[in-house]
Amino acid sequence: MGKFIGVVAAALERQGDGFVQTTDVLEFGDETWVYYCRPHVGQPRPGWMDVAAGTLRLSVKQPQFRHDQLAWQPQISRDETGAYEYRAEVFGVEPGNNLFHLALPAGFLPVPGSWDISPLYGHADGRRFVTGWGGYESIWPVFRFTSVKREDFRPQATAIGTSIAEDVRQRAMTVMNPWTPEIARIPDQVELLRKLDAHLNDEETRTLMFELGVDYDNLPATTKKGKLRELILFMERQSQSPRLWQFLRQRYNFIIGD
Repeated sequence: MGKFIGVVAAALERQGDGFVQTTDVLEFGDETWVYYCRPHVGQPRPGWMDVAAGTLRLSVKQPQFRHDQLAWQPQISRDETGAYEYRAEVFGVEPGNNLFHLALPAGFLPVPGSWDISPLYGHADGRRFVTGWGGYESIWPVFRFTSVKREDFRPQATAIGTSIAEDVRQRAMTVMNPWTPEIARIPDQVELLRKLDAHLNDEETRTLMFELGVDYDNLPATTKKGKLRELILFMERQSQSPRLWQFLRQRYNFIIGD
């Protein structure tokens, strides 16, 4: 058995009144392989192949590669709103660190926020919407999807993709910023700059930035006050203002308390 690539590529197709799921089963030798998601242009180059209804392109290296497909009717039911509820089925693969890449039938979109596990990405690929989840403990996602008018597909797909990307960003920032300060107590930028400038000398300013992991010399200013100003703006651009505030409360409370 070869190493598993870590991607389960599947596609849902409308078939009469029901649906059929096709899953690409990928088995590789011990060589390294590379994969990337569309959008891409043109036919695959030699050594590349498309799977999941053309929404995922893979590069494989010999000596051996086997590509099989499994097709079956997945667990899909209709709710009172007319949307379809889909319970993901991925045969023979434990969730672990794997990625489940799914292409919905053409003209269908997921119902925003209907998933019990948040997706890692989502975007339109022609008339299909493709999305992906990472395996979470021992379960795969459950979510709803519904058909939309042709003229509504692209704008709605864009909005859903943007929402997913923002949710992923916010979850990433939560991991990076586990602090939960009282936002109402955070001073505005002008007041914070005044406090820092009044209490810190040049050496202490350098030390503060070192502790925060910010390169003092890379900030575009020449004076101490200018460096502090650029620090505040930099932390805001990186969505790190809560982290700066919490750090000051813990290590420089004599400044905040003034």
